[in-house]
Amino acid sequence: MQFFEEWKQKSNWHFDWFKKEHDPYFSRTICTLNGNWDPNIKIKEVLTNDAYRTDGHKKVYKNANIDYENLYVEGMYDKDFNKDYQKIIDAIGIGNPRTLIHIQIPGQMHPIHMDLAYGGGKWDYLGENKEDKLVRVFIMLADWCPGQIILMGNEHIVKWKKGDVIYFRWQDVPHGTCNFGHDDRPMMFITGELTDKFQKLLDSKEKQIINI
Repeated sequence: MQFFEEWKQKSNWHFDWFKKEHDPYFSRTICTLNGNWDPNIKIKEVLTNDAYRTDGHKKVYKNANIDYENLYVEGMYDKDFNKDYQKIIDAIGIGNPRTLIHIQIPGQMHPIHMDLAYGGGKWDYLGENKEDKLVRVFIMLADWCPGQIILMGNEHIVKWKKGDVIYFRWQDVPHGTCNFGHDDRPMMFITGELTDKFQKLLDSKEKQIINI
């Protein structure tokens, strides 16, 4: 896809898809949250991809024969409606977070792509280099089930556990997701400011266990 080729020019990732070694600088599971919550998280209001995709996005997806309405089911995290999950967000310490709920149902996929900084001006106060001050994670709300895959660069991530927090350099790493299994795959998708608390997780050489 044309926009993917354009984004590659801005990335610091190597794009050697056959490289055996995976560089943890670009993506890794930084911690596991240990606690009790219902993995069947509910979405108060489902967003359509029309809500944030530009006409240019839609055209590119259409030209690539990708159904941009069938990537995943998505909604904004609602602090009151989803109050039992707030402890999950608080535990990792990302500042001024924007939290989305993604539920990928069997048969859905999001092709390999690269992310942009977004948020409707939420982080504009960070200045021109806000991309360098924003971090992004996936928080897996349920154990992995067969047929569920996350691609991060040249690593295929499977067999995750409930509570795993997957960090990735969103401005560099090509990634995609697919569910060709039999079970829904729920997760939180959080973007926000890099804080000292989150930096400690990144600096740790071993995956941390955080009880919540």
